[in-house]
Amino acid sequence: IVLLITLGSIFAILALLASPIARFIIERYDTEIIGRNIELETIKVNLFTGNIEVNNAHIQEQDLQSDFVTLKKLEVGINYLKLIRKEVLLKHIGLHGFQINVIQGDSTFNFSSIIEHFAPENEDDTPSQWKVGLYDIHLTDGAIAYENIPLNNRWNVHNLKLYIPGLYFSGKSTDVGLAFELPTGGKISTKMQYNMELSEYNITLQTDSIHLSNGDPFIKEYLNV
Repeated sequence: IVLLITLGSIFAILALLASPIARFIIERYDTEIIGRNIELETIKVNLFTGNIEVNNAHIQEQDLQSDFVTLKKLEVGINYLKLIRKEVLLKHIGLHGFQINVIQGDSTFNFSSIIEHFAPENEDDTPSQWKVGLYDIHLTDGAIAYENIPLNNRWNVHNLKLYIPGLYFSGKSTDVGLAFELPTGGKISTKMQYNMELSEYNITLQTDSIHLSNGDPFIKEYLNV
């Protein structure tokens, strides 16, 4: 009984300290984790349910002068027990009120440094023993701003919504549903089913009143006119 009480007390203390510890790790080691500075208003970690909630987060550009990504709320549910069997299982992912700013130069993007940050130093063809399953993925009230500096062209996508029942990296089928509106008018929605193991996919695309004026610079560059 004494042992159970002791273990319970330790777990309770860890549960109380989980949120401030998580915030300290993210803000202290953000550049080591993703190579960018991260600022967030609050983070809540529930060790009992596996739920994590992040509010009002900012991922800055390399120059620290502007934001690469901002979001109002991120919600994630983790199944801890699956980690014992080398499985990463996120029960749900919710990303709400996010803004992504994409800038393209001559041959690089403003996120190229992040990709390079995660690039392995040595190539290893050994297949990973870990399995990854992402379930109930909801992205709502999103926006993407795209700027092509060489072509002096800008795109903005608003009211971006994305729903994925399940995203798997172990051979199962993946279903993806995406919908968004363009500022120049029109809507686009897609549905995709993909089986990684069989390399089979089925894509459905629906458009409504799309205005392609923002594509003129790309068409002219391709046609060299």
